[in-house]
Amino acid sequence: MNAHYNQVGILTGISSGIGFHLSILLSGDNIVYGILRNKNKFLNNLEKYQYKLPENLQIIEMDVRDYTKGKSLVDSIYKEHNKIDFLINNAGYGVYAPYEEISDQEFREEYETNFFAPLQWIRFVLPYMRKQNYGRIFNITSILGRLTIPTSSAYASSKFSLVAISEVLRYELSPFSIQVCSIEPGLIKTDFKNNMVVPSHLDDMNLPYYFLNQLIQKRMFTYPFYAMDAKNAAMKINKLFKKKRIPAHYRVGIDAKLYWFLKNILPENLLIFFIENYIKFVFSKYESKKRN
Repeated sequence: MNAHYNQVGILTGISSGIGFHLSILLSGDNIVYGILRNKNKFLNNLEKYQYKLPENLQIIEMDVRDYTKGKSLVDSIYKEHNKIDFLINNAGYGVYAPYEEISDQEFREEYETNFFAPLQWIRFVLPYMRKQNYGRIFNITSILGRLTIPTSSAYASSKFSLVAISEVLRYELSPFSIQVCSIEPGLIKTDFKNNMVVPSHLDDMNLPYYFLNQLIQKRMFTYPFYAMDAKNAAMKINKLFKKKRIPAHYRVGIDAKLYWFLKNILPENLLIFFIENYIKFVFSKYESKKRN
């Protein structure tokens, strides 16, 4: 491993998307321990983008929810380097369905990966960061941790929770010179949609939420023109990483910035009115389709 580096840290979810590109960018100047579940997917992306495996990137194949292995890994990293400078919680996935169609187990699994796993990894690194009186924690949340859309009850609520606790931790850890940032991307062109958990009965017209399942189906395989490329998103996060003082919240993508701007200037009831009436329109449209 190259001895010339700036920082040592951990990045979860590096097999594809933002995490993949960020692992390549960060490991140019830093020692990065990249956590993934599917090493073959990572290697395929290396070939796809014609990258060489960085010397400073250590690939660790494990589930972020394996907390015994996670704690052991963090301890061993500190023992080897005598410091842990950063943690980036990126691993996550989305469950999209009408709330009534999401099982308790699916809801809990979503929270375990998107919320409780990041909290555990934060618990693992904090004693070391406090000891060294320095550290930075980046939680990759979502603009859906700030506003909601129909069918996002599990995903959005898990991200809302992570945004909230990121802010709380920023306050609590400031005396120890530990900074915490919630990174809130909009739509990013990644494998996220391929990994979405959605109902198996999207086309069943006899179900009460057929109209919402059709909305899911329409947005499953396409991205709008304003969706950002995963590499560009990673480059923006990499630039943020290099700042001495990082913000509490950082939005990535024109849609994330626009949605947040609109949410702050539009009266809350007006925004709710628009969304409610749009959903009522969609409902009427598909009910008419059923009858015909």
